[in-house]
Amino acid sequence: MQEPSPRHCRLIVPLLQSRDGEETLVILSQDRRLIVFDIAWGDDLGDDFEHITTNISPGVEGAVVDLFFTDEVVSIVDPKGGETLWRTDGIPNVR
Repeated sequence: MQEPSPRHCRLIVPLLQSRDGEETLVILSQDRRLIVFDIAWGDDLGDDFEHITTNISPGVEGAVVDLFFTDEVVSIVDPKGGETLWRTDGIPNVR
């Protein structure tokens, strides 16, 4: 297996946008776990994967602001029901 495909990772931003304001669990490589309520995102010229800043606009009291790239994501889960909303199609990168 190889790194996640850019095409599949491009589904992450629209998914997180659709959950704006809802608690979402993002599991990253090395079992890093983030609770995400909202995102800001972008990509730099030549990058295959987007970078995402969490819980920044509007800020959520008590929520940690963090940054990750979409190729680091293992899965995205709805913590209320435990449903997996997205899963990687490769081996996530560690940055």
